[in-house]
This record gives sequence, C-alpha cells and structure tokens, in this order.
Amino acid sequence: MKLLHLCRQYLPCLGGVERFVSELAERLVQRGHEVEVAALDSCFTQPGHRLAPREVIGGVSITRLRFRGGPLAFAAPGVLPLARRAELLHIHNTDFFLDYLALTQPLHRRPFVVSTHGGYFHTEAYRRLKELNFRTLTRFSMSRAALVIADSAADAARFGSLAPRLRRVDNALDTRRFDGVRKQIEPGLLLYHGRLAANKRVDLLLELMAELRRRGSPARLALSGLGRPGELEALKTQAARLEVAGRVTFLGEVDERGLLENLSRAHLIVSASTYEAFGLAVAEGMASGTVPVVSDIPAHRELVGEGVTGFLSDFTDPPATAAKVQEVLSLPPELLAAMGQAAKARIRRNDWENMLPAFEEIYARALSPRKPLDR
Repeated sequence: MKLLHLCRQYLPCLGGVERFVSELAERLVQRGHEVEVAALDSCFTQPGHRLAPREVIGGVSITRLRFRGGPLAFAAPGVLPLARRAELLHIHNTDFFLDYLALTQPLHRRPFVVSTHGGYFHTEAYRRLKELNFRTLTRFSMSRAALVIADSAADAARFGSLAPRLRRVDNALDTRRFDGVRKQIEPGLLLYHGRLAANKRVDLLLELMAELRRRGSPARLALSGLGRPGELEALKTQAARLEVAGRVTFLGEVDERGLLENLSRAHLIVSASTYEAFGLAVAEGMASGTVPVVSDIPAHRELVGEGVTGFLSDFTDPPATAAKVQEVLSLPPELLAAMGQAAKARIRRNDWENMLPAFEEIYARALSPRKPLDR
C-alpha cells in the first residue's frame, strides 16, 4: 500500500502528534507499506530555521513543504503533486491539509482518512471564528473523508455530528520504550514533560509550586519541553515573581535518554493542561510506572482512575491541588510503587501491538469503499 501521511510538523520537531505519526509511519514501513510523510519545512518553536526539503528518518521518506503562515493558520499548496502519487492519504488534524485536499479532491482523485487529534479547540482564542469554521468548512471537509478517526471519546463526541463515517481508535504509543526505567525516586520531584504551550497551563504548575512553598513543602518542579518564542521567558519571569525560581528547573528539549532518566527520578508526573486530545505525555509517564497527578479533563479521565492509576485535580485551585500533591508525596513507597504498576498496566492497552491492526484495517476499507466498516 502506498500511503502519504500529512501533518504540519514532523521530526525533528517534537510533540505528541509528531511522535504518534512517526511511530505509526515507521511501523507501517516495517509491515511492508510504502510510506511518505509531508510536513512543513520548519518547526514552530524555531521560526526561520529551514529544514532539509527531503530526508529519510526511520525508513520513512519525508518531504518538507514551503509555507506561509504560522501555527494558527498556514498554506502549503505544494502538497497537491504529492497527493497524486499516493494510493491513500492519511491527514492528521483539521487544518489546511484537510481543507485543501478535500476541496481539490477532483484534481488529485485520491481517497483520504483523517485523524482528529483534538482539532483546533486547544485554546479559547478565536472561539467564535473556530466554531463558524467548524460548522462550515470543516463539516464539508469531513464529509469528503473515506473515514474520520477520532482518537478519544471527546473527539468522537465533537466530530460525530460532522462525520458521516467515523470510527474511534485511541492514540497509541510504544510502551516498551519505558520498560527499562528503574524508579530511583528523588523525593518531592515533580516532572512536567511536554510543550510549554498556552493550553498546557504551565503557569498553574508555577502557582502550585508557590502554594507548596507556603505550606513548607520541599517539593521541586522540573519542566521538560520547548515553547514558542516568548513563552519560556514569560514562565521564568513568573517563577521569579512567585519566588519559586530556585525550586523550578527548566530542562529545555531532552532526548530519549534524558526523558527516561527524568522519569526514573520523578516522584510524580504532573500536568495542568486544560485540553488534550489524548494526553500522550501523561501516558508516557504512566508507561514508566510514574504516578500522575493531572488536571481533571476528559482525556486524563480516560487514562487515570482516581486513586488506582493516579489522581485528578483542579489546578485552577492551587490550595486544593497542593494539599492533594502533599498527600500523594507522603504515600508509603510500596503503595506508590503498586499504583505505578497499575498505571503501567493501564497504558499497555494502548501499545502499538494492539492498535496498529486497526489502522491497517481502516486503510484497506478506505480503498475498498463497498466494504462497510464497523463504527
């Protein structure tokens, strides 16, 4: 099968969708499929730095496209010739690639499937404009898809009204990457792993640290990840204002080895995110046996069973969350370890070994539209 995956950012740009698409593409190559990825030619965290127009990573051919615009909206019409040389298109997210290839389908004449990845509702910015676009252009684009793949219960509910052909297939990850993590906990070390983006609400984690300091807790916070220009500086300024700069470490971008080392030391993994399509960073933490204390949002509720595989909290209430964090940090080591193992077992269900066949089935059915696909 000759597949073209389309996502606005791809390796070496790092993020949840990038990780997911790269792992899916590489596994499809290993299964004998011919796979190409089309993405934009720069990372939004490094504007102005152009990536190579063509590259092969992990056996996957990558074509990087020149574009105009930025994270909120972009245009890369050079994708059209690439679409014509594939049998099937897999579009990741609801952005220019989806709308443009839906509108130009009479020209490229290729079926496509689309993975929702949360769409464009990660923040409240431009909410009315987003809702209008959702009811009009996105509705049209979804109607042209051979199948819409919702990667969470929240996305299935949101996009179900637009997509006449929708199937839920949760995101997957390589859980075995974390089998080598041996927990050597540094007491009180809280780890955040992910982008320093607005919807991740890292500012609330700093508010939490200020509350923990007021309560006399020696807890420390390690922040792993990159942000767009200005985001990191704003967080450092906030940490200084809250008098917690000495308790917060900004690790920047870390490689695979660094991530595993950080998880081995972490007492807890934390996230105050207000919106996630799946919560890949939290899932990775759980796969390492690290107990999460995370925001009470739909994506996290799918992963975290309160008091069984972790804890949910309202991070907009720093005193209440601080009390919960202190309580979890004081749990007996054997109880925390057992909860970490329960978290690890929960995430095993989302391993690629279990999820990859669903994608291959979807591709086969998209190329044989007469065969009905179970929802």
